[in-house]
Amino acid sequence: MAARNKYVNKLHGKHIVIFGGSSGVGFCVAEASIEHGASVTILSSDPKKVDAAQARLLASYPEAKDRVRGLTIDLGAPDVEDQLVSLFEKLQPFDHIIFTAGTFKFDSEDWTQPRADLDRIRNTANVRIIAPFLIAKHAPKYMASNSPACSITLTSGATAERPMGQGMAMHTMYSTGLYGLAKNLCLDIAPVRVNLVSPGPIDTELWDTIPDKEMMFTHLKEKLPIKEIPTPENVAEAYIYCMKDRGLTGAIISTHGGGILV
Repeated sequence: MAARNKYVNKLHGKHIVIFGGSSGVGFCVAEASIEHGASVTILSSDPKKVDAAQARLLASYPEAKDRVRGLTIDLGAPDVEDQLVSLFEKLQPFDHIIFTAGTFKFDSEDWTQPRADLDRIRNTANVRIIAPFLIAKHAPKYMASNSPACSITLTSGATAERPMGQGMAMHTMYSTGLYGLAKNLCLDIAPVRVNLVSPGPIDTELWDTIPDKEMMFTHLKEKLPIKEIPTPENVAEAYIYCMKDRGLTGAIISTHGGGILV
């Protein structure tokens, strides 16, 4: 007779490290991982956000107090490579890495193609492109095994498949670059798996600074085939799948509500 819970227990006892785990999708991946019986380490550059997120997780899952940890790391710092090595030495062994760090501040036009200066372009690239590359460079030697049981899952965006529009070349550049990075890293660090989740619009705090957020979301709801804005809780399921399927590597998991089709 088949073992009970052999599917839902695939992450039980695993250690999952989540860059960007203090908010949004990363936080929901932490919640889902805890519910699957895993231990989580959430990472952010803001110690206050880490403390707040850790407190929220412990309030929701008091039984998991020994399975939740929060630490800070500055992925944009000049010494980020040294920080990553020290971090991995402290956290080893771990089974999976989730990378959801790096966002745009939508309350400013300074990230649009006409106004973005070189410092902003470089600083954003350091977090969104260079940091994932360095993580993949060092993480495998600290993972629980050199096998497809371990994985790294990156995050891009649906703009890689369909650009958002005029002025968004910088955003599209990073998103598209991450597609190529994930596909080649799965060869570079095999048999450890590398995949990428590519979301469309998600109703997270990232959008809260936009004055016309409600108007924009109303328009998106009318446009998207699913007629609703995906939530981070829904999108988190894609990351859980990437960790659980040992046959999945070099894959792009698109979860955009059908937005690239309309």
